[in-house]
Amino acid sequence: MVIAIDPGDLRKKYAKKMEFLGRARDGEVKSENAQILKVIDTLFRHLQDRGIHAIDRGGDRGVLYKKYLKGRKAKRFVIRLVDRDLIHQGRRRSCLDLAKVLPTPYETALIVYEEGKEKKRTIQYNAIPVKLPSYEHRLYLVVVKGFGVEPMMLLTSCAVKIHR
Repeated sequence: MVIAIDPGDLRKKYAKKMEFLGRARDGEVKSENAQILKVIDTLFRHLQDRGIHAIDRGGDRGVLYKKYLKGRKAKRFVIRLVDRDLIHQGRRRSCLDLAKVLPTPYETALIVYEEGKEKKRTIQYNAIPVKLPSYEHRLYLVVVKGFGVEPMMLLTSCAVKIHR
């Protein structure tokens, strides 16, 4: 089971109207990190270790890695990276630098919907084992090319079978 956690900002700069939003009063606003950690704690309390937490770019923050990598065994997560250093083959490198040079020999076709029309899009992907600085847990950088100019970079604690 994949559990999507969206820490996106409720403020939408160009939104004309947003339904069902209440007004925040002084003392009601907690830090975004505290709110996300509370959600994660609630999920762990009710689901234990079942499921994989999936978080978009808003999840690429140290406080969340600390939560997921606490203890001997990492909790299962997939987080879309923004810009972060990773350790690969003992060397510290930018995830974007790694992603740009990583060969992506695996390919699949996706059906996407743009402007109400079905379109076929081909993407290429690959994964390499990495670590976060200051952590010993084995993680994987999954790189997907074909969605935009820059590759999509996902960091996961889930084992990824790498075919050589």
